[in-house]
Amino acid sequence: MFNLESEYSAILERLADVPVVVMDWGPISFPCDKIQDNSLRGGYLATKHLIANGHRDIGCITGPLYKHQAQMRYQGFKRAMKEANLEIHPHWVIEGDFECEGGYLAFDKFKQHGSLPTAVFAGNDMMAMG
Repeated sequence: MFNLESEYSAILERLADVPVVVMDWGPISFPCDKIQDNSLRGGYLATKHLIANGHRDIGCITGPLYKHQAQMRYQGFKRAMKEANLEIHPHWVIEGDFECEGGYLAFDKFKQHGSLPTAVFAGNDMMAMG
């Protein structure tokens, strides 16, 4: 299997003398400046917003869960749902790929299970557009 993160790490290691800033989901262990969002808080706040607007049946399209940011956004979703005493329906949690087509395919999986959530928390904008 192709591992994009390993390939990025190898490229960055060859640039040892070049100043590097990594944004969002670069290799966490690479010694460089990093700009990262607070994915846990983002997932939590987005889900709280849906709950505050009356949604109780909320689906989730995660990013690829081998990525730290996807895991943290999903954890934020679960925390908000738990605090609101809302059930997380297993058929409404689909692992996506952070791409438009992945969001489209995930929603198609929701439809295959019958009833749909009233709202969906998507792990990024691209999947939400899909």
